[in-house]
Amino acid sequence: MSIDINALDASAFGRMEKGEYRDFEGLLEQHIGLTLERQRALYELVGEEDWGIDMSTGLLSFGEASYTFQLIGSLSFEDNSWMWGWANAQSNIPENLLRHSHALREIGQQKGMEELAEGYLEVGEGFDHLVGIIAAGALGAKAYYSGNYGDGALVMTLGDDAPIAPVDLDDLSPVLTYFPELISSLTFNHREVFRNYLIDRGCLLRVDGESVAGYRNGSIVYGSFDGEGRLLELKGKLAPAG
Repeated sequence: MSIDINALDASAFGRMEKGEYRDFEGLLEQHIGLTLERQRALYELVGEEDWGIDMSTGLLSFGEASYTFQLIGSLSFEDNSWMWGWANAQSNIPENLLRHSHALREIGQQKGMEELAEGYLEVGEGFDHLVGIIAAGALGAKAYYSGNYGDGALVMTLGDDAPIAPVDLDDLSPVLTYFPELISSLTFNHREVFRNYLIDRGCLLRVDGESVAGYRNGSIVYGSFDGEGRLLELKGKLAPAG
């Protein structure tokens, strides 16, 4: 049953925290919303510039611009295998560039999550981006980059020196256009993704059965979902600009 959001005000909402995740998919559901919205700003920054890395300086370059980075791991297109940076002993990667890679390994070991704890994996298409989403979201990086080098892709997180425009958390209007685009290619639980996305955007929440609503600075966004967590309806009431 749809809620009349025009009848709601700030008193109907409260602060909520993210729940515990149990597996790789659950960890993705916690971070995919805001992380991929932030990625848009990265693409605006780097465009189609060629990329390169210098292990000795710890810099990732796009054209003439260079930023610090952390190396997460690499995907081989030949056999669809993934190798974590911490497991790549033959490349002599400096340890100071592997802090994020090691941090994800620790999460995997603590949670019994082989996708993060095993050094080598056979994976499906797009695994490099899934890892990048988790790395950027769980470790608080501004963005991730998956750099195609012909035979594979190298996944990195960007440092704080990258001038990536922050998401305007006070403006909820992008949620109404971006979220449907996001879930169009997702098999994850849309409801959990939406809930965690609103939490990351600093919203107060209201949960009624299968519906989730978020409030921030006078604006409300609302989503209703079926019993399997798939989006049924998305609507909003936005505060006047300024």
